[in-house]
Amino acid sequence: MYNIRKADPKDLPVIVDYRIIMFQTFIKQSYDWETIREFEIKFFQEKMRDNRFAAWVAETADGAIIATAAVSFYETAPKPWNLESRYAFISSMYTEPQYRRRGIGGRLLQEALDYSRSRGITHATLHASQSGKSLYESFGFKDTNEMRLSL
Repeated sequence: MYNIRKADPKDLPVIVDYRIIMFQTFIKQSYDWETIREFEIKFFQEKMRDNRFAAWVAETADGAIIATAAVSFYETAPKPWNLESRYAFISSMYTEPQYRRRGIGGRLLQEALDYSRSRGITHATLHASQSGKSLYESFGFKDTNEMRLSL
């Protein structure tokens, strides 16, 4: 049994810890993870205060967080399919391995999407891991032609 609730600032250490675990699964480069952890907690505290970031947690009956999802809001130049140019970026999707394949990730993703819609956002983006791709596709996410360059 688990409960889904909107996260508050006290949940950020767990959300960031899960982000780090997630990054470590596909980034083989070494980083100073403690510095990243401290930076991200402060970063998300500020964004949460400014209503540019929201998150949700799934927790067990005894209050242990077992899964997370988050959404950040951003703007780009207008595009024909989104003239307002406002987007939701879904991130921090992580579920403890022993709780996977039970629909928890889907419920958290639905919370993030519903919240985004309630703010008038009409488009969402995300970066999908191979293991998460089928979940996102089941919600209607499509592959795009986005590319990246480090400057």
